[in-house]
Amino acid sequence: MAEAHQAVAFQFTVTREGIDLRLSHQAFTEIYLSGVRSWKKRIIGLKNSVVTGVYPASPSSWLLSS
Repeated sequence: MAEAHQAVAFQFTVTREGIDLRLSHQAFTEIYLSGVRSWKKRIIGLKNSVVTGVYPASPSSWLLSS
């Protein structure tokens, strides 16, 4: 069923007057939310790699060493 929704998300027809373009608002919303989720995961992964990279040190010791 997901393939059917993707197939009708973007439609266009060529007529004598020009191109008739129909875009699904729901499809754009899902694409946007997918990008937001991707960036959130990327930021959380970066944060985790920083924290695990300096694991023995505590956040208060970071202030003393800088």
